[in-house]
Amino acid sequence: MNTRMTPGTTPDAAPDSAPDTTATAAPTGPAAGEPVGSTTLRGEAGLLAAAQQLGRLAARPCARCGATGAPSAEDRRFGARVCPRCDGVAHFPAPDGVAILRAILSSRGRSRAALRTSAPANRSRAECRAYFVWRLARFHGGVDVSMPALAATLVSGDPFVTELHAFAEAVARVTCGTDLAAAFRWFGALHGDAPLPAGLPATAYPAGPVVLGDKPEAEALELV
Repeated sequence: MNTRMTPGTTPDAAPDSAPDTTATAAPTGPAAGEPVGSTTLRGEAGLLAAAQQLGRLAARPCARCGATGAPSAEDRRFGARVCPRCDGVAHFPAPDGVAILRAILSSRGRSRAALRTSAPANRSRAECRAYFVWRLARFHGGVDVSMPALAATLVSGDPFVTELHAFAEAVARVTCGTDLAAAFRWFGALHGDAPLPAGLPATAYPAGPVVLGDKPEAEALELV
């Protein structure tokens, strides 16, 4: 069930300097060897290229256990017999970027390729990755600029968090038209108001709402 929320949240962190709004060129996709999502992607073709590149990355050791598969002392206090992040496997496979897009983008009618309004599931590791990209795209794109604490928790220990975050920014640019809404909002909240360009989502401005539309009930504590 979704609950309509109202503004009223304080971020944990914000950029030290105002976001850079310098216009950049819009390539069709990332160049070979370039970090996933690092370019200003435009359109479905560029986003698909980034998704495919994400899936070609090599597997990595679990960031929680360091590839041992063993639980930490803290994990053992809660009864864990193996690392709870990798389930004792010790490594994480590369994210399936194409599957993530299928999980978070609409595929029907006039809203095709738009960011879904409902949250994807977050039970399995693959689902948690999709949820993280969906939530961070909403954050950077200005749909929901409250701090994405739940999403960060769900991918704790995942060694591909940096790439997933960059991919989420690319999704925001394509589906929301910007990946700077949250940066503008929280820079102003912590460092004082700065001149903002016109045309940003209402959430980017000091007096604007924190969430546009509905917020999943599971994320309600992010507004406390």
